[in-house]
Formats: sequence, structure tokens, C-alpha cells
Amino acid sequence: MSAFQTEQAIPDMTPEDSRCCLYLFVDGRQVAPYSRSNFPDDDIVESDAVYLHESDEEPSPYLLAADCSIRQWFLAQQEGCGGFFFTSFWSIRKLREHFRQLIQVQSPYGTGSYLNMAHPEVAWTLLSSSCCWFWRPIEKAWLPTHSGWKILSRFDAEPMIEVPLPLQLTPWQWQRLDHIAWRNLLKVVYHHVQHHFPEILFQQERGDLWIEAHAQIARQKGFITPHDQLNYFNIIGLLGETAVTGEQYPEIYRLLHFPSPVLKTPGQRVRHAARLAEQYVQRD
Repeated sequence: MSAFQTEQAIPDMTPEDSRCCLYLFVDGRQVAPYSRSNFPDDDIVESDAVYLHESDEEPSPYLLAADCSIRQWFLAQQEGCGGFFFTSFWSIRKLREHFRQLIQVQSPYGTGSYLNMAHPEVAWTLLSSSCCWFWRPIEKAWLPTHSGWKILSRFDAEPMIEVPLPLQLTPWQWQRLDHIAWRNLLKVVYHHVQHHFPEILFQQERGDLWIEAHAQIARQKGFITPHDQLNYFNIIGLLGETAVTGEQYPEIYRLLHFPSPVLKTPGQRVRHAARLAEQYVQRD
């Protein structure tokens, strides 16, 4: 039983119209894909991945027809914010095709970005700001956020303006999504360090603030993606903070602080630096 469940009452999600179906939109980054082994005694559950192609680095969000077993399974996950429920008159196949149109969105500055659409706080940001493309198939949504359950009905939304695709986010939406992404990144890093290098956190008065401080430094150096950040913290975990702040390991220091004629991107540099850190540990 997750802490989320014990602290928050689970709302009634019964569809108001018998023709409506209840669906669960799952963030594949946080919750492993549905497995038949989870429900051996139930009928086969209708499910569909949104991405046409996915990788270990970018698992697809996926849709499930949410019966009682699915609801109980999801709410028992360790992460209380790994997806959200909604009702719709649409079939799961039609929903999949619709949400595929929203995989990539435009920032207010014209740059492209992937939308983590199944994350409940991302969905809350779009639904609460009357995003027409996100609302189009949805009648009502139940979103488990860090501040509790948020419930929104299509009738509660402001009048929606049809906009062309790709969806362009407003400055407010973009700022909110950036904040959500950063908070999620810090959570991923914290759990990673807690699992692989717990002694480091024991040494800190506030492990969360220590993580955020180093993550900010890493981001300023261009190590932006979750994999970049995890590689950066792997170096600290293996060799100590001086490995990223001082010149005790000159080759690692150069890779972290200066451009490389061979390794063109920050991600390539920090990945190579993390491999060097592993080699140093193996030598010892």
C-alpha cells in the first residue's frame, strides 16, 4: 500500500453515462507496462501503447480499460502519480490515434518537445487550462497529484478554442511543465542515489537539498537529460564529490568542465566520464 493511498481518499470513478468507458492512462516511465501475470484470473484487459516505437530509455505511455482489478493494481503501485483515470465515449484504438498527435508539442519559442502526456500533473496543467486537444476525447478526469486528487469535468472547462497541430503550449503551460519535469528529475535522481549509494545520503543533513544543488550544477554544465544526471551522480557515488569539483581525476575533470574535440555533446562527455569512474574503482 503506497503512502499516497493511505493519505488520500480514493474518489468514486463510476461513469455518469453508461455509454462511457473508464480508462487509465499510465506513465510508462514510472509504472511498468501492464502484464497478464498481474491478473491471472481476470478476462484479458484491453490495452494499447501510444508510441509507435519505444525504447528502454523512452518507454511509451499506455492506455488500459480500467475495471476494478486495474484500479486496485494501479493504486497499489509505489508511485501514486504514475498516471490518471478518465472517462470517454471513444474506443481505446481511437484514443491511441488521437494521443499520438500530441507526442510532440511546440514551446512558446517554437522549439519542439516531447509531451509526457500520461503524467497526472502534466495532464492537470493542460486540462485545467482548457487545452482543446487534450480535452477532445475526455468527459471527466481523476488525477492523483502531489497535492491530492484533482477532478475535472468537461462542463467545468472554460470555452475552448480550436488550434492547429502541432499543439503550441502557452508560456504558463510551458513554465508549469518545466517545473514538473525538474521535480520529477530530482525524484528519479534521489531514488537512484538512495538505491546505489545510500551512504552518501546518510552523510547529508538534507539529502534532497544536496541532490538539488548538485543537479543544478550538472544542468548548468549542460548535463540536462535524466541519463546525463544519473551519470553525473554515478561519478560522485563512485569517487566522491571531489571527482566533480576538483582535479583529483584530471581526465574526468576535463570531460565535465571543458568541451572535447572528440566527444561532441555534454551527454557523451558525462557518459564517458562515468565509465572512467567505474574503471578507477575497478583498479582499486
